[in-house]
Amino acid sequence: MFSRLARYVALPAIGLVSLLSAPSVKAQVLAPEVLVGGKTQRELALDWFRWLATTPVGPNPFSATGSLHPMMEVTGAQSFRGAQSGTPGVFFIGGTFSDINGFSTVQRTVHIAENTSLFFPLVTNGPADNTNIPPAPPTTLTPDEMLNGGFGTDYLTSFDGSQLFTEVNGIAATGLNAHRQTFGGAGFDVVYTNTDNLNAAFGFDVTLGTGIFPSSVLSAADGYFVALAPLSKGFHTIHFGSTTDFVAPDGTFQRTFTQDITYLVTVGAPEPVSIALFLAPSLVVGLLLMTKTRKESV
Repeated sequence: MFSRLARYVALPAIGLVSLLSAPSVKAQVLAPEVLVGGKTQRELALDWFRWLATTPVGPNPFSATGSLHPMMEVTGAQSFRGAQSGTPGVFFIGGTFSDINGFSTVQRTVHIAENTSLFFPLVTNGPADNTNIPPAPPTTLTPDEMLNGGFGTDYLTSFDGSQLFTEVNGIAATGLNAHRQTFGGAGFDVVYTNTDNLNAAFGFDVTLGTGIFPSSVLSAADGYFVALAPLSKGFHTIHFGSTTDFVAPDGTFQRTFTQDITYLVTVGAPEPVSIALFLAPSLVVGLLLMTKTRKESV
């Protein structure tokens, strides 16, 4: 009797939770020419690279759960830093340094306010600068040379975008190869205000030994970025990434760089009824267990 009752009571409750927590409006990948938060997506990509480079990493930058950098930890505990995008209504998320910390498949949780657009890269190159290009920085490269380490062509130049992917609540986006934003040419400046930064985590000194901050560093970067229209209040799943082959200037294959990233996104504060319904299956099963135990003890 217990198993039958649990089946007929708990499962409908679970179904009701799924129905009520499902997003009411499908998210939309915005065309790359659409303004977001009053900025072009090229401007946002530039902001994202600066945010990536200057966000604190903490004393344990390569710890999957101890790093303070939202791209270097794997749980989403530091994802709140995405609100520091510099643009009201825009929230930054991103992938991982899978070729460094070994995590190419990651699932993070994040909570964002309503009327907020998510902005994130599918694959990037950089930011590179003359203080962080091995094997022996500092170098004296131009921004275009920085993108390829001085050894050939930026690997994203030959990347056709066919292996990019973005899914919002299980619905796949198309046309992602049009979302490239590249910053060679004159490059751009990144202003570092202290030693707790991404370059320092990898052993590079943005002050080139002077120890003087703020330090403005000429940089270059490249990537494919996606902006989402604000998600409806509730729970959403964002899945994105790419598979990119690194090829040497002579055309020989070097390695494959993979990003397979999932964010479980909560938009706005959950309604009390949603919380109650989310807990309902557990409460029902607990009540039935108590009833069963009481009957057996009589």
